Amino acid sequence: MSHSARIERKYIRYGCDQRLCVRYRVEGHDFAVYGRCKVVGKGGIGSLLPAAELEIGQVVSVEIAVSTPYEPSPLKAQVKNRHGSSYGFQFLEPDTRAAAMLAPLFKPEAAQVF
Repeated sequence: MSHSARIERKYIRYGCDQRLCVRYRVEGHDFAVYGRCKVVGKGGIGSLLPAAELEIGQVVSVEIAVSTPYEPSPLKAQVKNRHGSSYGFQFLEPDTRAAAMLAPLFKPEAAQVF
């Protein structure tokens, strides 16, 4: 594969700038960190969490502020990658549940090609 070849992704990714809360547990203690969701798709999100120290593989609960009249509902996710304060999370929920909850963020004009 050449350097200019695109990675085939399972889902389209959309740029966004939404408030985000990530809740997790370490050694029996509950923690919450806040940041911004920068990229969203049916399978996961990319986020900025400046105050977080999460491990690859760690299971967390993410709550993304979506412009709907309903409170954000948590989605179970796993940390897949980290680069400084940028984290990538893969949803551990059924694709349809995540897609239904995050549908307002899937705007065609915000689609990104990587």
